[in-house]
Amino acid sequence: MVALFTGMIGPYQDALGLTTVFYVEDAIRPHALLSLASTLGFYSSVFQRTKAHCDDVIDRLRLRDFLRSRVCDLSKGTAKRFLIAIGVLSTQPVLMLDEPFDVWI
Repeated sequence: MVALFTGMIGPYQDALGLTTVFYVEDAIRPHALLSLASTLGFYSSVFQRTKAHCDDVIDRLRLRDFLRSRVCDLSKGTAKRFLIAIGVLSTQPVLMLDEPFDVWI
């Protein structure tokens, strides 16, 4: 069973200590004062993703035009895509989203 904690973003471990789920909380904006480029670069580094992989995620989620924007300045839909990008950059095989259908992306 996976324990979920409101207001957090990150990987969670199952009973065997295996990290299998990455939970993305809808109501948070991690690193709110940083740019998308800085924040996604940080998560790409943490999860040891290549620049090409990070660029692919940015393009697929249509975030390229917002890379210089601060996270706190994003619209709800763009913020949702940003949070999904962090989850997709993670190495966990399962991505759990909080309220994934409340906006069209």
